[in-house]
Amino acid sequence: PTRRSSDLKYARQEHGKWTIEKVDTVPAGYDFYGGSTTVLLDSHGNPHIIYGDFGAVRHAFWDGKKWQIETVVSGAVEQYNNVDAVMGAKDTLYVSYPDPEDGFVKVATGKLASSTLGTKK
Repeated sequence: PTRRSSDLKYARQEHGKWTIEKVDTVPAGYDFYGGSTTVLLDSHGNPHIIYGDFGAVRHAFWDGKKWQIETVVSGAVEQYNNVDAVMGAKDTLYVSYPDPEDGFVKVATGKLASSTLGTKK
């Protein structure tokens, strides 16, 4: 049978026991390793996962109760590879990615939990 999707998961240890949580489902064939998935912790210790899937760069984050997912950039016809991210001062998120359409490296910045991340060449 053909696999139709892949799950992005996050493992955490609480009270000496590991738990694995499903964060998102992406189309089959997505390569999390080749897509350079990045995991960061904010100043409150909450995890943030930055990853590219086919045609988009996504930001998944734990809000203290459940996983939230926002799209950083979309519209490409290919997988975003070499996606990377860092957490700056005051929990500012910086996401870099080479645009598969024009080849330029771009950076999106924004405050955490913001649905508006600005993009620059």
